[in-house]
Order: sequence, then C-alpha cells, then structure tokens
Amino acid sequence: MRDVCVEYGMIEREINCGFRERKESVLKSPYITKERLQYYHDNFELLVRREEGIAPYLKIKLKRISKRILPQKIQQEIRKIRRKQFLHKITPCA
Repeated sequence: MRDVCVEYGMIEREINCGFRERKESVLKSPYITKERLQYYHDNFELLVRREEGIAPYLKIKLKRISKRILPQKIQQEIRKIRRKQFLHKITPCA
C-alpha cells in the first residue's frame, strides 16, 4: 500500500513509516483533507456507534456494569439462562 501511495504522490518516499503513533497524517490526497482525516481519527468510535446503533453499545456497557455490581450468584443464574436460550436456538426441532 505504501508503494502505491508513493507512486501517486500521496506520501513522500523519505517518510519513515515504522510502526508508531502519529499526531497527524502524512497522507496527501486530493480527495480528503488532513483536517477531515483528523476528524475521522478523533471521532472514530462515535461514528461507528452511530452506524451500528445504540443497542450493541448498551449491551456491552450493561454487561460490564453488571459484573461489577451484581452478586456472583445472580451472575451465575444469568449465565444459565443465556446458555439455555443459546442451546434452544441451535438445537434442531424434530
């Protein structure tokens, strides 16, 4: 990919592209500005969450919170219910 970007003048050949974090993009593109790339970088999680909807995000957050606040016994019961629901989904009906 780097070679293609160099060939089309989107990055300089002299730029060291080792694996490290950068503060700003080295990409020079006629199609997208550095500011726009920075916006996508800064807002990546928000943009992805907006695209997939709030439900998956809330499910993950609730699971993390419940592990901290619910007693171990209740967590075990929740896992049993989920396991039964999962097995019910994959078990073929006769």
